[in-house]
Amino acid sequence: MALKPLSCWLALTLACATLPAAAQQPREPLKQFLDDAERERNKKSVDDLIRRLEQPGTPPAKAPAPPAAAPAPPVAPLPPPGPPVASPQPPPQQPPASPPVAGPPAPPPPPTPPIAAPAPPATPLPPLGPPPAVPPPPPIAAPKPTPPAGPPEAVPMDKAAEMARRQQLPAADLEIFFPFNGSAITPEATATLRLLGEALSDPRFRSSRFIIAGHTDGRGGVAYNLALSQARAEAVRRWLIDTYKLDPRNLAARGFGKSQLKNRANPLADENRRVQVINWTSLAAGPRRKR
Repeated sequence: MALKPLSCWLALTLACATLPAAAQQPREPLKQFLDDAERERNKKSVDDLIRRLEQPGTPPAKAPAPPAAAPAPPVAPLPPPGPPVASPQPPPQQPPASPPVAGPPAPPPPPTPPIAAPAPPATPLPPLGPPPAVPPPPPIAAPKPTPPAGPPEAVPMDKAAEMARRQQLPAADLEIFFPFNGSAITPEATATLRLLGEALSDPRFRSSRFIIAGHTDGRGGVAYNLALSQARAEAVRRWLIDTYKLDPRNLAARGFGKSQLKNRANPLADENRRVQVINWTSLAAGPRRKR
């Protein structure tokens, strides 16, 4: 009888030992579901980034409005009631006419005038000769082919940020976390930079040139902000080249400091501290010349 409590204790210990292993089994499908959802979310973010870098100021797609129903024709107003129309009265009966009274006989009709003799036939006109020869029109000279226009010069880098702000150049603003007064790439910034690297690696951008523009808020001096934004833009450029093997000739880094504020009404707003990616090779800037 003393062995029964011991056997129960052993059974309970074995059950507790196997419980964590059993509890871990349903976590595998949940982890797979979360990974799939994360990949789908990243794919949508990359597609949206590619769309913004392809066309300037692309508005979100809207569903077409249903066609409006044709307006009903206006109902003609009824005429105002007038006086009652009198019913037509039958014409008064005339008394029967009396028979005509016999008078003198009518005079005879006048004699018919004699018919005139037909006119002699007209003299026929002489036959017409051949029409005079009309000189042929001079041949129309074929238009000279217009030589194809060469690619326009690239937009200056200093004006690219302003044109992107006015939605004249394709661009995208990214919030990338940097250390205070530093330009090192932090682990928090890696997730955003990976989306940018996948977007710039798209085959559609194989021959495109981009500007990595660094911006700061309105706090601090002009020279300090200009140097800090330049260092951060260079750090992003080097990370993209080293990680995604992008062509260094297609990426240019430029710091603008606080000269291109996104929120000019509030120079200290958070959205002013950003990294801007500008498609320098676009319809507005023209393709790059081969050298």
